[in-house]
Amino acid sequence: HSRKSIPMRFSVSTQHLPFSVRAFIKFFDEIGSDNYDVAIRECNTDSVIHDVANYRSELGVLIITDAHLRTIEKILTSYSLAFQEISQMKNYVFLCSSHPLAAREYLTLKDLEPYPFVTYDQELESSHFTEEPLFYNLLKRNVHVSDRATKIALIRNTDCFSIGPDLTNSNADKFHKDLGEIAAVPLKEILGIVHVGYIYQT
Repeated sequence: HSRKSIPMRFSVSTQHLPFSVRAFIKFFDEIGSDNYDVAIRECNTDSVIHDVANYRSELGVLIITDAHLRTIEKILTSYSLAFQEISQMKNYVFLCSSHPLAAREYLTLKDLEPYPFVTYDQELESSHFTEEPLFYNLLKRNVHVSDRATKIALIRNTDCFSIGPDLTNSNADKFHKDLGEIAAVPLKEILGIVHVGYIYQT
């Protein structure tokens, strides 16, 4: 058997994060092998942790809010995993470009109260497992989704909003700078630093 018969294998699990996909595209462009078996899995936080703990993925990409960093680190330690921070990001409110609030310089949670909040459904009723900085229990109108395409469709076509560091098709997303179908407006409230990084087996 020649060495070429062994494919290069790599798998990453990630929360619903556009920058993970952009990084994977860059990695894909640089594979430099004609024999590979690679995977990217978008899933909830609990699944990211379990995928890496069970060797389904070599890496897991997470964003963790300041308030939940210690809790998540304890959970990771119990699975013999470590979190390597690579960046810190700020939060935006994401709304359709034609939304009544889209032209504002910044927004407050009070401004957003009349509008539906679209959020990812986490399987565990634990706020520290959400990749989003604002847990839905704080708001009156909530729409739960399980994938990014549905979230984007709701924001583009309704008066729903989302809060986080990155969303495809928004003007916060450098990758889609010219589309601007979704406006990214800074959130006035400081919801804490968002820690961006990856988890791996120690």
